[in-house]
Amino acid sequence: MATKQPGALDAATDLFTVANRANTTLNGSITDVTTTITVVDGNVFPSSGRFKITIEDEIIDIASRSTHVLTAESRGDEGTTGVAHSTAIAVAMQMTAGHYETLRDGIIKTQEGYMRRPTVPSDAAAQAITSHGRDPLEQVRRFAL
Repeated sequence: MATKQPGALDAATDLFTVANRANTTLNGSITDVTTTITVVDGNVFPSSGRFKITIEDEIIDIASRSTHVLTAESRGDEGTTGVAHSTAIAVAMQMTAGHYETLRDGIIKTQEGYMRRPTVPSDAAAQAITSHGRDPLEQVRRFAL
């Protein structure tokens, strides 16, 4: 049976970054395909790493931020549509379904990988452990009875 455990651990740079209460407004309108988005206060967003923002009903994957300029990796993420937005429209960082699903799937894979590990050593392993002195699991086994 194949394991669902990931082949490698994610690094912090592989995951989206977040910031609490990150809200601002657009400083200029954008078209449905604009990838450079200028906001009134970009400092409310993470200074590095990828993150997602919402503008009206659109979710946008942001690749980077330079002061008040956000560079979009992609527009219309998670089933939303890239559309034009007017000056002074709210821009916010919110928990999206994509954030939740990524975290959920990682937790499930970690738990499944952990549950598949043998919790009791094989007879050969137990003999090797006890042949070098006291059984390190003796206290655990005594209280588990």
